[in-house]
Amino acid sequence: VVYSEPSFADAKRVIAYLGSYTHRVAISNARIKSINNTHVSFYFKDYRDIG
Repeated sequence: VVYSEPSFADAKRVIAYLGSYTHRVAISNARIKSINNTHVSFYFKDYRDIG
């Protein structure tokens, strides 16, 4: 069983819906370890790693 919502009535509603997802940052400041002129190092969790 798949649930799907009805399509949007107009373009303004589409923009409002997509806008809530496009204003998020990719990496939060808390995850950044270091930054220099050529590299950015950051923490991440590898969910594929079971151990």
